[in-house]
Amino acid sequence: MSYRKVQRTAKGSYLLSLPKSWATSYGVEKNQALLVVQNQDGSLSIYPPKLRSKAVEIRIKMGSAIEKEITWAYLLGADSLEITSDVPMAKEDVEKVKAAVNKLPGFEIMEEESRRMLVSSLMEAGPGSAEKLLQKMLLITKAMELDSVQAAVTGNAEAARDLTYRDDEVDRLYFMLVRLTRGAIVNPSLGEKAGLSPLRALDVRQAAEILENLADLAVKLAELTEKQGNSLKSALMSAQNSEATLRAIDELVQVQESGISAFSSQDFQTTLALTERTSSVSSMLEGIKAEETCDVPSIAELRSVISQMIGRTRDLLDLVPPRPNPPETKVERTRCSTYPCETRPLAYCRRSLWRPQETR
Repeated sequence: MSYRKVQRTAKGSYLLSLPKSWATSYGVEKNQALLVVQNQDGSLSIYPPKLRSKAVEIRIKMGSAIEKEITWAYLLGADSLEITSDVPMAKEDVEKVKAAVNKLPGFEIMEEESRRMLVSSLMEAGPGSAEKLLQKMLLITKAMELDSVQAAVTGNAEAARDLTYRDDEVDRLYFMLVRLTRGAIVNPSLGEKAGLSPLRALDVRQAAEILENLADLAVKLAELTEKQGNSLKSALMSAQNSEATLRAIDELVQVQESGISAFSSQDFQTTLALTERTSSVSSMLEGIKAEETCDVPSIAELRSVISQMIGRTRDLLDLVPPRPNPPETKVERTRCSTYPCETRPLAYCRRSLWRPQETR
């Protein structure tokens, strides 16, 4: 760490010299453009072209935990992944690699040999990529929530079983967002392309995790329907229970949809009203009561899962911070703008609607 004096030119520009050892190490040359990022705390970070354009290459050995290693390489932002083996790869190991790669969006096997496989990333992040992925996750998640409750009300175990396949798609999108946000934090040039600051990347990562949790809760409710379909259907048989359950989940997914929109636009005031709506959903949930002849534990489990959905929805709304009101700047009017005589001082203008206070 070193301190350097700030210099100022005759025209008012500020200059700061760069450490020679740092410039030499990263190949900084005359007239090169360096990326300067202003951090949330007011500090500046400088990134040379060599660091910004550096590709992430990872090499791993074929082993028993190959699927986890491939997933971690993907989340670390690997542009290329080389998998090697000291002996010819067994067919089972090759199938494991292919299955793991197929779960990760943008990863493709480019080369395949007996002792070596090369996986490359074909994904390119652009402006608005994170918001688009969040919207896609939301569309799938809210459909899963609605279908899981509908399956519980009707006792349709087959429909509940289909939700598992959609949960896999949500997981794929979640992995893609984790990769994108991690890359934006580690490499600001990627964040610049995606329109993500490090702090915003953390919030997007948290929002994606909440949506992924909501999809998991929908699967949990589907499993409950598949396991206790008849008893749960009987408990929800009354019109009051079924209507209250459907109204509660319909209102909840509407709050989630509006919440993601508020998260994208950073609209804090909207989240306050949406938080109040989650309280009304909780009230609807309290109206779901089991009859004397019904299975009370089934209703309790149903209410527990939906209550967890409400809790995660509130966590989503809490990601939008309040904006401090900027200090009001008092502008003193000294010229008339009502008539063409803008150069006339207001104190002597007889046609302007504005009048200064008379002084004695």
